[in-house]
Amino acid sequence: MARGFLARFPDGAVLDEIQRCPALLSWLQGLVDERRRMGDFVLTGSRQFELAHGLTQTLAGRVGRLELLLPLSATTARQWLSVLEASYLMLRLPPYHQNIGKRLVKTPKLYFLDAGLAAWLAGIRAPAQLHTHALRGALFETWVVSEVLTSSPA
Repeated sequence: MARGFLARFPDGAVLDEIQRCPALLSWLQGLVDERRRMGDFVLTGSRQFELAHGLTQTLAGRVGRLELLLPLSATTARQWLSVLEASYLMLRLPPYHQNIGKRLVKTPKLYFLDAGLAAWLAGIRAPAQLHTHALRGALFETWVVSEVLTSSPA
């Protein structure tokens, strides 16, 4: 039944409230592996992604690029940021200062958790471009943050 349902979407789809049908995730994984196309399916839900059984394994290495259209309201931008964070594509790193007041005033930094994806979205297509690109420092910082996160114990 799940395979027939997914077959109705040859060009992909947005699947909302995916946590309500966890059995669909296994079929979705097989279909995505078979198609070998990134970004066919966008999964959303009202619960955090890591709470849905099996979703972490299903999405590992299979998250496609999201294109956001502007202008966005602040609420919409926050919602999309939450989706990107729940999908482990971005990290919002809160400021750290000894002075608690400064922590409240300073803005959190946003990091892509995949430096390669960040470079691609910045238009970098070859390693040689990185040597002179204006974002080379930010991309290096992004890489360091993702390495620290993946090497630290859970």
